[in-house]
Amino acid sequence: DNAMSGEDFATYLPLAPDGATFYVAEGTYSPFVKNGRQFLVNNSVTIKGGYPNGIKKGDLEDPSLQNKTIFNGEIIENDQKEKLYLFILTKENIKFRIEHSYLQSSKYSILSSDPNDIIVLDCYLSSSDYGVFANASSDITVANTIFADNKISIRSNISGKYNGVIKIKDSEFIEDNDNTQSFVLAGDSLFMYNVTFSKSNVDNIPLMFNKYIELKKCNFIDIEQKSSIILSNADSASVDSCVFRGCKGNGLLSESKSIQVSNSIFESNEVDDVFFATVDCDAYLYRNTFSNNITSSSVVHSAKKVTMYNNTVTGN
Repeated sequence: DNAMSGEDFATYLPLAPDGATFYVAEGTYSPFVKNGRQFLVNNSVTIKGGYPNGIKKGDLEDPSLQNKTIFNGEIIENDQKEKLYLFILTKENIKFRIEHSYLQSSKYSILSSDPNDIIVLDCYLSSSDYGVFANASSDITVANTIFADNKISIRSNISGKYNGVIKIKDSEFIEDNDNTQSFVLAGDSLFMYNVTFSKSNVDNIPLMFNKYIELKKCNFIDIEQKSSIILSNADSASVDSCVFRGCKGNGLLSESKSIQVSNSIFESNEVDDVFFATVDCDAYLYRNTFSNNITSSSVVHSAKKVTMYNNTVTGN
């Protein structure tokens, strides 16, 4: 009836058969056990946190993040802090689903070295080196989740190759961390709907190396890039109904081979170029507003072909 210890959870999780579901009560679970200090996932499982202590089998509806099920990767040994791995998927073709849980202070919150399916719903991932790391052709689905103060929130690639499809919906990235490198890195395709990136200081490119990027109703607010731009290196990209406000850096959109930007707002940014397209990029800008930006170069800077209609450019 009560929450297991971290050691109990780490013992039973690897033994779970395909399709098993763990209903996990509020409490803190750390993988400090003798079997390698991680939660091993050997088969397809669902982990549902957010239940109060003393929950009965017949009362498993309506879990909530207010009942904090915390998977914590930080331990202290010999007066030294150490970050451990949390969930490691040990083979291919695993469907791993986690809901209503906090994953924090780890080297890797979720790690997959084989092609797998990873689903993260209604979670809070924070203060880790990597949030979700799929070092193979894995598909990653995220919804209603917050990422905060991670070095890289989501990464899906192996040896620089593009792998897997990343889908993110109704989520938020608040990476106010001097060590933050990127929000989402690699993947064959990246689809984002109603995602907010805010109050972040990013060392590299927030979104990069995806073959295809589609952003709709996304917000980029008060992001400071130390070395590069918000969107980069995609073969093609579509940006619709997005807001870029209060950002600082070299540029806001760039380096895709083909990009279409429509119905979006670029406002009060301090950048070299608000929109920058390289020599290899065909750019199409429709029904956007560029207002009150401060640039050292241009509002729109294109080295190749740019097609524009029904845009508003004012106060820059």
